[in-house]
Amino acid sequence: MTRRTRRAIFYVLTALFLLIGTTVVLYAEGWRFDFGTFRAEKVGAIYLRSFPSDASITLDGKPVQNQSGFLSKGTLISNLFPRTYSVALGKDGYLPWRENAAVTPALVTALKNAVLIPAVPASVSTGTVKNYFAGGGAVIVQTPANAIRWQGKTIAHGTLIDAGANLEDALVRDATTGAATLYRFENSADNAGVAPTAVSVPIPFAARAAIDPANALQIFALDASHAFLFDASRATTTVIAAAPAGVVFGSAFAIAPSAIAWTRYAEKTGALSLVIYDRAAQTVTRSSSTIPGTAAEVRWIGTDAVAVLQHDGTLWRYDVNGESFTKLDDGVRSFAVADDGSALGALGARSLDLFPFTDAMTYGRFNIPDVPEAQGLLWYGDRTHLFVVYPDRVVFLDLMDFGLRNFTAVATGTLPLYNPSDNTFYLVNSLGKLARFDFPR
Repeated sequence: MTRRTRRAIFYVLTALFLLIGTTVVLYAEGWRFDFGTFRAEKVGAIYLRSFPSDASITLDGKPVQNQSGFLSKGTLISNLFPRTYSVALGKDGYLPWRENAAVTPALVTALKNAVLIPAVPASVSTGTVKNYFAGGGAVIVQTPANAIRWQGKTIAHGTLIDAGANLEDALVRDATTGAATLYRFENSADNAGVAPTAVSVPIPFAARAAIDPANALQIFALDASHAFLFDASRATTTVIAAAPAGVVFGSAFAIAPSAIAWTRYAEKTGALSLVIYDRAAQTVTRSSSTIPGTAAEVRWIGTDAVAVLQHDGTLWRYDVNGESFTKLDDGVRSFAVADDGSALGALGARSLDLFPFTDAMTYGRFNIPDVPEAQGLLWYGDRTHLFVVYPDRVVFLDLMDFGLRNFTAVATGTLPLYNPSDNTFYLVNSLGKLARFDFPR
């Protein structure tokens, strides 16, 4: 072999080394050659987590293997050239799900909460329903004849006022006398033959009352002049606050594990202030700052803030520690707060607005169809979806779906209720019967 030949081989091997080495490095950095555009581009990926986890996946109409399992909660679709892809999910018994996913170079587009809506209810009641509460897999109903039915038996006649979070208790007001009774199901829940315990609740007829979510043995009641706390274990009623002359307590209140909040209105000045009952210290304080007008709704935002919706549609956030009101929005008709206080959804005249209170979420505005007809909102358990309540139907909204591609009706009906503990959704259908939808976990 001549020197010239050896030199040629060396140059060829060096060139191959540089070419292969460069190709390997570029490949490792995400560069691929796109034969569709005849140019090299950095690729990206799509990460998809579906509920149910075993849903079938297609990308631009082509099947993709679902990688969800014991070691992975989702599916990573890699080596995708930068452009927008159509992702679809499907499973028998659920409505189809579709979304457009824009892939950018060297980044992963995450679709982490793709929830499929059950196509049909898991169960439908045999009788008609006027009102109801559900929780812990059980249901208590008020029939059109005002019979209160539990486990197929009539336990009372009257108005169903409230029920505990896991349906261990129910508060009923008698149709004739107006007297309130607390029915306790702690023993009868496991034994259909055991009748619930009935405890008389001596609260005024005009008072608005609710079972304490943190302590089912306590009931808070509020009328225009007094705030009451009833202890079922001791059968005692305590007046925790009384409105002075010229002051009226609003009917709206909110109960948190550490405190109870309601409003008071000074008739002479037209000023509204917030009243906070500290449950541990058993003290009542009034906010030093005020706002004009009267309140329609009061709800806690976490443990250190309260949302106040006034009758004129003005929505305020009250900082308990700073004792100050901040206006969030005008023209609000209804709102809902996420259970962890991370965000608030508000229905306005033209849009549904999302107000975040943590860095995990950003402000959003959704121009949903028929927004003037929407009546209310319910937060879904993952805090990335909302049920939007219309007069005759309920629609599921994905808060990452600004294009509203999956703004899909769950069912037609009224009186919707969502229970996050067992991820079930209820409503009274067009026939007046109670339907239950089991959402995937």
